[in-house]
Amino acid sequence: MADGFISDELVPLAQKNFLQRKFYEALIPTVQFLAAAELEEYGRGNGGTVISTVPGRKTPVLDPVAPKTDPTSVPTQYEWFRTTVRQYTGTDDVPMNEAYGTIADLYLQKMSELGIQCGTSLNLMVRNSLYAAYMAGNAVAINSAAPGTSLQVTTGNGFRETVVNGDPVAISSTNKKAIVVGVVSANAIAWTPDDADYPDGPGVLTLEAAITWAANARVVAVDRSVILRPNNASTIDALSTSDSAKLALFRRAAAQLANDGVMPMADGYYHVHCSPFVLQELGSDNEYQRLFQGRPEAYMPDGSIGTIGKLKFFENNQTPQPGNLNSPNPLSVPTRGTQLSPHYFAELYNRTGVQIERSIVVGRDAVSQLYVPELAAFVSNAGVIGKQQAGFQMVGNQLQMVMGPGTGQVRVIIRPPIDKLGQVVTITWSATRGFPVRANLLSGQSNGRFKKAMIVETGHEPIG
Repeated sequence: MADGFISDELVPLAQKNFLQRKFYEALIPTVQFLAAAELEEYGRGNGGTVISTVPGRKTPVLDPVAPKTDPTSVPTQYEWFRTTVRQYTGTDDVPMNEAYGTIADLYLQKMSELGIQCGTSLNLMVRNSLYAAYMAGNAVAINSAAPGTSLQVTTGNGFRETVVNGDPVAISSTNKKAIVVGVVSANAIAWTPDDADYPDGPGVLTLEAAITWAANARVVAVDRSVILRPNNASTIDALSTSDSAKLALFRRAAAQLANDGVMPMADGYYHVHCSPFVLQELGSDNEYQRLFQGRPEAYMPDGSIGTIGKLKFFENNQTPQPGNLNSPNPLSVPTRGTQLSPHYFAELYNRTGVQIERSIVVGRDAVSQLYVPELAAFVSNAGVIGKQQAGFQMVGNQLQMVMGPGTGQVRVIIRPPIDKLGQVVTITWSATRGFPVRANLLSGQSNGRFKKAMIVETGHEPIG
C-alpha cells in the first residue's frame, strides 16, 4: 500500500514539479539574508569543521631602496576563521484520512508550510552568524567594583577568545584580551559563563589587575566590531524611543566600510537590511525625504525599496526583534532585568525597556554559505534503489527531491506510512550548512576583527 500510494499519488505531482514548486515558492520570499551569502559546496573529507585562511594586506612601501642593497622580504601575515557544518531538519505528518476529507490538497499545503519554515530557518541561521560577528566585543557591566577583578558582563561574545598569530584561542594569563571598561584599559585573562550551555551568554571576565568601574558601564574589546548609534551613544542604555533611524547613520556606515577597503556588493551598492519600523522612521527623516522626493515608492525588481548614494535599502522583517518567530528562547540577564538572544548575543531591550532595532549595512564577502549536496552525497553513499528521474528520486520506498538553485540544495523527503494503520505520510526537509563570517583583522584602517559589515542600533517603543 505504501509503495503504491507514493507511486500512484505523489510521483505524478513530482514529475510535473507541483510538489517542488510549492515548496520552493514558499521558501524563496523568506531568504533575504541568505541571498547575501554566496554559496560554496562543502568538500568531501573535511570533517565537521573547516579552517579558512585569510591573507592580510602588505604594508605599503614608501621609502626607496638604498643603492647596492637588496630589498628585504616581508612575509605576508595570515589569519584564520573556523566554520562548523551541521545538519538541520524540519518535519510534519500528513494523515491520509484528514487529507481525504479536506477540500484543499493537504500535501501541497504541507509543502508550502514546510517551505516557509525551511526558508525562515536558513535565513535566520545566516542572520545569526552575521550579527553574532558584528555584535562581538560589545557588552555592558552588570556589577560594580571599587576596585575589583571579577567583571560580570552581559555577553562573552567577542571577549572569551583572542587572536594569537592570526588564530582565535581561549583567553588566559598567557593569551590576554585587551578591553576597555568605561574609560579604563584592562586585560581579561579568563572567562566563566553563567551557563556552560551558553558560553557566549552572560558571565564573568577575570581581569589581570584590579580596576574600578560602575554598574552598566560600557565594556568593549579593542578588536570589537564597531556599532553606530544616534548621538554617538556609548551603550544601548543611552538610547530612548526618540533616538530613531536617520539616513546620516547609514551614510556613516558606508563611509566606514569604504575606508576599510570593503567592496560593495556585486550590484555596486552596500546592502542595508532594515525592519519595517526602521524604514517607517526613515520616512520622517528630512534628508531621506528630500532624496526620495519625486521617486516612485514601488519596490525594485530585486526587492529593494531603492538606492541612495552607495546604499541600497531592503525591508527585512527578520532583522533582530523580540518574538518567538524572530528571536526565540532569550536568556535572562541578571540584575539588569533584560533579555539576551542566545543566537546573536545582544539584548532585545535596554534596562529602561526601550526596544533596540538593529539594522545592518553589508559589504561584499561579509558572510557565505557552505552546503553539502545531500542527495548526491548522502543518498549515493547509501545506494539508490528504484527510479531516478530529473528533479526527484525514489530511494527505496521514499520520494526524495532537491530544491534549488540559490538555496544550496535543500532535500525534501516524503516517507510512506509506517504506522499501524498505514495512513500517516511524513514530509521532511533537510539541509547541511555552515555559515562562515570572513575575518579581516589584518586589513582595513580600523582595529575590528570583523569589518565587512556594520550594525546600526536605534531605539523604538516596545512592539506588542
